[in-house]
Amino acid sequence: MYKGVISNMLFLFALSPTLSAEPAPVTKDALSGKWVSNCFYVESSDPQNPDESTYQKVYWDFDSSINSVTVFIYDSSNAKCKGGQIFKTSARYKYTIEGGGKAQGGLLVARVSGEFVDGDEYWDKYYRNIMYIENDRLYGGEDAGEGMHQYPQRIDRSIYFVRY
Repeated sequence: MYKGVISNMLFLFALSPTLSAEPAPVTKDALSGKWVSNCFYVESSDPQNPDESTYQKVYWDFDSSINSVTVFIYDSSNAKCKGGQIFKTSARYKYTIEGGGKAQGGLLVARVSGEFVDGDEYWDKYYRNIMYIENDRLYGGEDAGEGMHQYPQRIDRSIYFVRY
């Protein structure tokens, strides 16, 4: 039921407008620790069932080689993601930072990939994404790539992660 939703947001990150601070390079040291997303809206991936639209909050925990992710999914009436989640799913990935690249508009980003280690059946075996850290916020690509070779080309400005 939630596979499409999970696949679409597997590694969603975003980019807010640039403020005065210089962006930090995305390294394993910079990623290390716990991150939480803002509460964000995800449209139903099933046009026949628009009631499956949800709000979600994502928690990340990065160490030197493994990142854990937990997604809390709330019904479409819970726009603050406070209590009463309708679904929770978790996974762990072995991740690598594969160097830099440019997103659409020329923004310098790091390319990050992951391979599924364990977790719920809803998660893709691999992910590809672009990441960026600025002003203590972690951002990334719009529609994280599924499969072995796809990376997002654009930044999604609606979702960001902060340390907690």
